[in-house]
Amino acid sequence: MSEDQDRDSKTQEASEKKIKDTIEKGNVPVSREVPVFLSLVSILIVCSLMLSGSTAGIEHMLGSIIAEAGTHRLESQLDVAELLTPIAQQSIIYILPMLLVLMAGGIISSLIQNPFQITFERIEPKASRLSIKSGLKRIFGARGAVDFLKSLFKFASISLILYIIVKSEMPAAISVMIKPPQLMPAIILEITIKLVSAVAVTALVLAAVDTVWSRMAWRRDLRMSHQEVKEEHKQAEGNPLVKMRAKTLARQRSSRRMMAAVPRATMIIANPTHYAVALRYVRSEGGAPIVLAKGQDSMALKIRSIAEEHGISVIENKPLARAMYEKAEVNSMIPQEFFKAVAELIHFLQMRKVANLIGQKGT
Repeated sequence: MSEDQDRDSKTQEASEKKIKDTIEKGNVPVSREVPVFLSLVSILIVCSLMLSGSTAGIEHMLGSIIAEAGTHRLESQLDVAELLTPIAQQSIIYILPMLLVLMAGGIISSLIQNPFQITFERIEPKASRLSIKSGLKRIFGARGAVDFLKSLFKFASISLILYIIVKSEMPAAISVMIKPPQLMPAIILEITIKLVSAVAVTALVLAAVDTVWSRMAWRRDLRMSHQEVKEEHKQAEGNPLVKMRAKTLARQRSSRRMMAAVPRATMIIANPTHYAVALRYVRSEGGAPIVLAKGQDSMALKIRSIAEEHGISVIENKPLARAMYEKAEVNSMIPQEFFKAVAELIHFLQMRKVANLIGQKGT
């Protein structure tokens, strides 16, 4: 019951990360019907293209043996071995191409379904694979039902094909009895080609359906619950609480650095209570004015408070303060669009300083 509920809760499609991790572990969608189909095609290729020439050699050998039947001595094991050795050698030549092509078909069937990879996790012994419960679930579950239907389809199809071919080839099979025995390999090869061709068509249909179903079932088994999606997102992006705490600490460190730099400023451009930008401009240092700190609301008030403590000029210019707060970067020169406005303020401060000096001398 709990397993059914767990499956019902997995309504989300598998993420790319889960699919990638699953494939790396060797768990890939595989249709067992594709190798069967390619094996049949391999047999058909061998029978049609490679074995047609070999039957002539077997026919010649059988004809020679039958023609010289009275001359063969079979008095010892050595005599029997001497008679059968050529037949065995010719049979190997007959069968070997089929075995090689079958091996190639098996390899190709794996490569066309999934990319080649080496993984040892799939062959590692695990106690969970010996679970009776899991085994019964595979047998009597949806996968077991599909396998049963596939087996039933194959049995019924092959039985029907055998019946049709045997019935149609019955006259030819009967005629073999009155034909020379050496012609039997060619007749058997012809019947085999017809049989394998018909079965291969059935296997093609089954392989196509099974390929689609196996990939759909693989995707379904990889589905994730909402909780699994959240956990994966946390692992990929990091815990939101931890990230928030890290951002808060980073802002606090940045604020402390800015506050420590305010005493070095030569002017503060402010919007009475909402924005404040601390600038430093010393002609001997060269370059444009540099933004040492900027703040909004409580941070702006703190910048103004430090500036007043250190006797730094505070100039109230609402539009300029707000614009520089939004566009200027700390520890960088002011943007070029503010050069003229800031230059006028610097000139104003310098003239005010000169006026103060003249006033002090006059007193």
